[in-house]
Amino acid sequence: MAATKLRKFVGMAMAALLCFALTPAAAFAASGTNDNSGSIKIENAKDGYVYKAYQILQLEEYNTEANAYLYKASAGWSEWLAGQTAFVSVDENGYVSWVGSAESQQADAAAFAQQAVEYAVANNIPATAEATAQGAGVTFTGLNLGYYVVDSSMGALCSLNTTSPEAQITEKNDVPEINKQVEEDGTWGGSNDAAVGDTVNFQIMVTGQAGAQNYTIHDTMSKGLDFKGITEVMLNGTQVPTDAYTLATACADGCTFEMAFTAAFCQNIQPNDQIVVSYSAVLNENAVVQVAETNKAQLTYGDSHKTLPSTTETTWGMKVIKVNGNDVEQKLEGAKFTLQKKGSDELINVIVGAPVDGTPVYTVVPAGTAGAVTEMETTEAGEFFVYGLDAGTYELVETQAPTGFNKMTEPTEVTISKDAETGIANIEEVTVENLTGLQLPSTGGMGTTVLYIVGGVLVLGAIIFLVRRRSSTTK
Repeated sequence: MAATKLRKFVGMAMAALLCFALTPAAAFAASGTNDNSGSIKIENAKDGYVYKAYQILQLEEYNTEANAYLYKASAGWSEWLAGQTAFVSVDENGYVSWVGSAESQQADAAAFAQQAVEYAVANNIPATAEATAQGAGVTFTGLNLGYYVVDSSMGALCSLNTTSPEAQITEKNDVPEINKQVEEDGTWGGSNDAAVGDTVNFQIMVTGQAGAQNYTIHDTMSKGLDFKGITEVMLNGTQVPTDAYTLATACADGCTFEMAFTAAFCQNIQPNDQIVVSYSAVLNENAVVQVAETNKAQLTYGDSHKTLPSTTETTWGMKVIKVNGNDVEQKLEGAKFTLQKKGSDELINVIVGAPVDGTPVYTVVPAGTAGAVTEMETTEAGEFFVYGLDAGTYELVETQAPTGFNKMTEPTEVTISKDAETGIANIEEVTVENLTGLQLPSTGGMGTTVLYIVGGVLVLGAIIFLVRRRSSTTK
């Protein structure tokens, strides 16, 4: 009876190929009892990855010609097997038989193998055999005859198979491909520039592989970026429900956020499935001018991980110098300015920070920030810095001139542009000149005195003319 039941079990087991193709170990009939003559050979194993074989069942007897096998639970697996009633049954003598249907054997075997690996990992069950791939393959020898599940550190579930006494499987999986991009003016790439307060959009693309395990995205942002949240998760263009992953922002590894996909989601990933995670951050006042704010991420999977290419977000600045137009060496104190993007009526908000070599430093902040102002003023040095600007053209408007100087009547245009070769924008330096005003005539001033003198001369001339005329008439 047990042998009859187990013919079905073995038929199912031999077809249980989640990510490997099984090749018969021998073309001849074999039979025997349990010993340590078993071997598993993995062809095309991926270099550097760790392969583990777990013995779930011991093979007491077998006859390959009759397709008859007698199995019992290996140490540490009895309790788990007793609960796997959807896949196996255990009789009163401890013999295990397969109960899955022929129609669903591949899916059932894959689910059984997945759960077996999860159980082994969760309960710290040591692998029966373990090896790191070097070259084209991995071979486990000296194995106790039995039923094994083979797993790999690349996060792809391997295979279920029986050593009787040999088993050979071929690795057909690959590691997931991963990429990351940041949006700049509607185009996705590896870098962008932004002003403080701007929202920066990111995407992580994962090309999944069958048998995926433990897919988790870790993202670490610099102090100049504030994570705002996940905006969308898509699988092959279809929205992924929020219950397919968990999101954490207080992470033990120090990353900014961690997104872990559920086992159920990973089990359904097919080769070359495209997972796209979209999220955003805001550039804050801690961003350092001309220093790229690096956003790093990595995808962990199985027992391994691969670091993604990082993206960078950069902010720029300008230096304003106020001078006397008649003597450009003379710096002017007390000039006040506002700043706005060309074509915009919205004034840029700033807060003043610690001066650099006596020069005030204003940093761009979002509107409504406590302590924010829109007016900046030159001190004794006649200068100030503005940090946290995006590349582009700005208008610098003088709202108050230094004492004794005329106020500028037109805005001063300032353009911050990235170098075409390096992609770097320098701190733009702009010099604004003011001219002194001319004194106009006033009552009691020199102008009136001139009028008095001219008037006096005219009166005296008239008197002389009249005297001479009268004298001429008398004669």
